[in-house]
Amino acid sequence: MNHQTTPFEVLFFLPQLGGGGAEMNAVRLAPGLLAAGIRPVYAVARGPGSYAEFLPEGAEVVVLDTGRINSSTLRLVRASRPLADLIDRRRPDVVCPVMVSPALSALAALRRARHRPAAVLSIQNSLAVSHEQDAALRDRLELALIRRRFPAFDGVISLSQGVADELRRIVPQLAQKIDVVPNVGLPLPAQMASALAWPRHAPGPVCTILACGRLTRQKDYPTLLRAFAQLRGEGIQLNVLGQGELRATLENMARDLGIADRVTFLGFQRDPFIHMRQADIFVLSSRWEGFGNVLVEAMAMGTPVVSTDCPHGPAEIITDGRNGLLVPPGDAEALAAALQRLVDDPALRIHLGSAGEARAQDFSASRIGAAYAGLFRDIAARARREGASR
Repeated sequence: MNHQTTPFEVLFFLPQLGGGGAEMNAVRLAPGLLAAGIRPVYAVARGPGSYAEFLPEGAEVVVLDTGRINSSTLRLVRASRPLADLIDRRRPDVVCPVMVSPALSALAALRRARHRPAAVLSIQNSLAVSHEQDAALRDRLELALIRRRFPAFDGVISLSQGVADELRRIVPQLAQKIDVVPNVGLPLPAQMASALAWPRHAPGPVCTILACGRLTRQKDYPTLLRAFAQLRGEGIQLNVLGQGELRATLENMARDLGIADRVTFLGFQRDPFIHMRQADIFVLSSRWEGFGNVLVEAMAMGTPVVSTDCPHGPAEIITDGRNGLLVPPGDAEALAAALQRLVDDPALRIHLGSAGEARAQDFSASRIGAAYAGLFRDIAARARREGASR
C-alpha cells in the first residue's frame, strides 16, 4: 500500500502511558498504526509512564510541561496550553484524546491552537456508570461539560457497542459520528512469547481458577467468593491478581466463608499472562466493563473463560457455549454453576480454551490498528471537506 510522503500523524493525548487498560490499548495500537502508514505520537500530562517501554520504534512520547503538581486533575487542566503549542508545532492530521477528562482538556487546547486537525475521541468507559450512577459533584459537573463540549468532535471511536449507545443517548449530536472498534486484546508480542513458552499443563488433581482486576466494587469479588464457596470437589484453588481498597474486606470475607485456605490474593503482577497461561479457568465477575480486555488476554493464552454478561463488552467478545460461558451479573449461584461445569469437565475446558484462543485473534494489533487507521483517515478527510465548505 502506498501512503503519502509525509506520514499521516495522530497525536494521542493521555494522562500518562501507564495505569490501566485504556492506556495499554493506546500502546498496543502503535504497531498496527505504523504498519498502516500512520505515525503515532503520545502526548502525556505526566510521564512518560510504565507502558512507554513497550512502544515500538517509530512511535514517540512527548511529556508536556504541566508544572510540579501532584494532582492528576490539575495536570490535565494545565496541559491544555502546552498541548495547543504542540499541536501548532507538529501540525498532526488528527488529535485523539483517550478517555473523558483528557478529552475536555484536548478540546480546550484545540480551541486555543491555530492549526486545525481533526478531533477524534477514543471513549474507553461507560459514562452511565462513571457519570450518572451515584455520581459525585465533580462527575455531574463533568457530565454537563461533556454534553456541552463533545459535539465539537469530528468523530468518536468507541470500544464497545454498549458504550457507543450510551454516548449517543447522552450526546445525541454525536449519534452519526460514532464508530465501534474493540480494543487490542492480544498482549504485546514479547508478552505473548514469554507466556506461550510455558506449556499448558494437562488436567490434574488441582484445578486453578484465576481472576484478575483491581479489588474494587466494579469487579464484584464478593459474588465470586460466594460462588467459589459453593464449588464441590477437591483441589480447587482461586488466585486473584490485583490490588485495591477492598483487599482487607475480601480477605475477611474469604475467612468468614471458610475458603481462606483455598483463596490466594497475589496483589499486582507486572506480567499476568503467565498466570493466565497456567490457570485452568479464568473468571470475570464484574458488575460493568467498558470492554473486558482481560477476557481476550486470557483467551489468547488458551484458557477457558467464564464471565458475567455485564454492560458492556463481554457479550461482544464471548459467544456463550461456543468460546466461553456467560452468566448474569451479581448471581453467585449461576456463576458457581458455570464454574462447576468446567471444573467437572476437562474436555469442555480444552474445547472452550481452543475456541477462545481462535476468537482472540480477532483482536490483534494488526486488525484493530488497521481499523483505527481507516477511521482516522476518513474522519480527517471529512473534517477537511467540511472545513473548506464553511
